[in-house]
This record gives sequence, structure tokens and C-alpha cells, in this order.
Amino acid sequence: MIAAVDPLDRLMGALEALLAEEATVLACSDFDRLGEIQRRSAAVVERLSAFAGVAGDRHRARIALAVATRAATVGRMIGQIERVRAELTDLQSCEHRFARVGPAYASRDIPVQRFRLAL
Repeated sequence: MIAAVDPLDRLMGALEALLAEEATVLACSDFDRLGEIQRRSAAVVERLSAFAGVAGDRHRARIALAVATRAATVGRMIGQIERVRAELTDLQSCEHRFARVGPAYASRDIPVQRFRLAL
């Protein structure tokens, strides 16, 4: 006979799988897929919230672990955002320097074109 699966366990399993996938996708810098996973996770969390009043200690421990996993992923995302912002600032600084000194090195017959960066 097949044992009935607790809906809370099923939802927690789905959330844990999504959080693991989120960490992997973040490591690959696949931000479109990351957004998709976060939307799916939000739907699972919404369904889990309906069980807040009946969750036992075992479920609360799994939820605490999921919250810690998510916090670690958010920390890595913040680190990546800070790194990319620093790189963008460096690139913008280089663009400004190039715009100032570039004309001095250009031939008078060739029009100077501004350096463009497509992000």
C-alpha cells in the first residue's frame, strides 16, 4: 500500500529543491533563470504559509534551514551585485578618461567617436 505524503513535506521538498537550484543557477550567473526560480519559490512559500499554524518542530527545523540557505544565496547575490557595480564604475571612469584624452591622439582628418559600452 502506498503511504500518503504529507502536503507540508511535499511543499518543503519542492522549496528545498528550488533553493538548491537557485544557488546553482546563481553560480552560473544565469539571471533570467534565477528570476524564474524565485517566482516559483514565491508560489511555494505562499502555499507553505497556509500551513503555518500546523507546522511541527520537524517542519520548523526544515523551514529554518531553508531560510538560512536562502540568506546565504542572497548574500552571494549581494556580493555579485557589488562586484558588478564596481566593474561598471571602473568602466565608466575609463570611458570618461578616454573621452578627455582621446581627441589629443586622434588624427585631425578622422572624426573622434566616443567609446560606447553595451551592457
